[in-house]
Amino acid sequence: MRPVSVSTRGWTLEDILARSDNFCAVPSKNVEHLAADEIQILIRDFEESGIPLLMQNWHKRPGWNPNLFSPSWLYDEEGDSSPSIYPICSSFQV
Repeated sequence: MRPVSVSTRGWTLEDILARSDNFCAVPSKNVEHLAADEIQILIRDFEESGIPLLMQNWHKRPGWNPNLFSPSWLYDEEGDSSPSIYPICSSFQV
């Protein structure tokens, strides 16, 4: 039996999205220089539409805490706990 060759040659993101009901393109918006009220309107509009929004450069806005989401911040928030693992087929916690 001859092996089947699989290739992504010729694929585009647009073609993949058009062939699936499970995925959609997610728009992005640079929010680095937007005023707080502009961001609130942007969030509200996307929440009402149900379409996700990727907000770029939030970490470059004034007042961003550079330690947020750092390893030390995560440790302070979560401690030395191990994550719980749940098998998909049951509610038994490992």
